[in-house]
Amino acid sequence: MDPWYTIGLSLGLGLGIGVVLAGLLAANRLGVGVAAVVGAAIGAVVGLGIGETAETVAGGVGGLVGALAAGAVVQGAMRRGATRLGVAAYLGAAGVLVLLLAFVPVVGY
Repeated sequence: MDPWYTIGLSLGLGLGIGVVLAGLLAANRLGVGVAAVVGAAIGAVVGLGIGETAETVAGGVGGLVGALAAGAVVQGAMRRGATRLGVAAYLGAAGVLVLLLAFVPVVGY
């Protein structure tokens, strides 16, 4: 495989993992931080499993950015009266969609 595909795959998988973790953990600010750290760590491990340094960095950055972005969505939804289970289900489904889209060439970027 070309490096551009594996880097995009790692980035997309890390992003999806971060979104799923934020949906599960980001009910408060501490949860957003935990989701960001765990998402970056898991994304980096996934990237390391796929390739070398570039893939590891891409996976870690994807996990961090995905968790922080989805955490902002969770925080806003919770302030407006959403339920934790509803937000977790919504972002869990969105995260799985991002994980699946990561396998499509160029879409991972």
